[in-house]
Amino acid sequence: MTQTNSSNQNSYDRNRRFVGCGAIVTGAGSGIGRETTLAFAQEGANVYSTDINAETLAETAEMGAGLPGAIHTGVHDVSSRASCFEAVAAAQDALGSFNILCNIAGISWAEHAVNVTEEMWDKMIGINLSGVFWMSQAALPHLLEQAGGAPDESRDELPELGSGGQGGFDIAPSPSIVNISSTAGIMGQAYTVPYCATKGGVALMTKSFAMEFAKTNLRVNAVAPGGVDTSLSQNFHMPADVDFELIQRFMGFRGMSHPRAMANAVLFLASAEANRLNGTILSVDAGMTAG
Repeated sequence: MTQTNSSNQNSYDRNRRFVGCGAIVTGAGSGIGRETTLAFAQEGANVYSTDINAETLAETAEMGAGLPGAIHTGVHDVSSRASCFEAVAAAQDALGSFNILCNIAGISWAEHAVNVTEEMWDKMIGINLSGVFWMSQAALPHLLEQAGGAPDESRDELPELGSGGQGGFDIAPSPSIVNISSTAGIMGQAYTVPYCATKGGVALMTKSFAMEFAKTNLRVNAVAPGGVDTSLSQNFHMPADVDFELIQRFMGFRGMSHPRAMANAVLFLASAEANRLNGTILSVDAGMTAG
């Protein structure tokens, strides 16, 4: 029989990884943002969820009623720097404090490169790329205040397997930012030049933030999803005359993922289990970019 030590003080319960934490989640009205909000609240985090769509955001909050963590909401447009700073200020007022920022808001569509208008380009850049930067810029002073000085290696010491523990979670995750990139930020994809540009930008922005703050405890990572079954993909615009031979390369072989799979990856990167991950782009694409 395996012996356990029930007196272990650093108990680690994976169902309560974020008790006492505060998280900001953008794009929370649907898809990955909604699932991430609900997953954080399920594990005890208090969440400030924001989206530009008030109706779908309210639906997310209703779905999360009764979960261990509280869900607060606010309608904000991440393409606006002023709105991003307002969102972070509102989050701090609602939560008291936060140590996690998840930049998930995004849009996607396909179009022939020659048909992309200035308005289309600017909207894609504003939401998918600028929004990540503005939200991060607004949140950084608060996150860096918590991150303090040199990285604390003791944060890596999770309890050994089988060490017991009586519930609770005594090992706090270090302050972190988790962004959503895409397989489109890793590999070129036909008909999605603006989208690829934004998601490639998010990937390198993630790495650049990680390097700039490498001497603190702040971590900055990203998830790169493949195809995900969300309202965004279900209503995905595609030109009528596409060459399907060109797009088969990035369709994958294992179908679409559920958005909760991406939320699981986001929570992992934000958790103490990932305290040594910084500047990581985690591909969650069923092997799409493996070869």
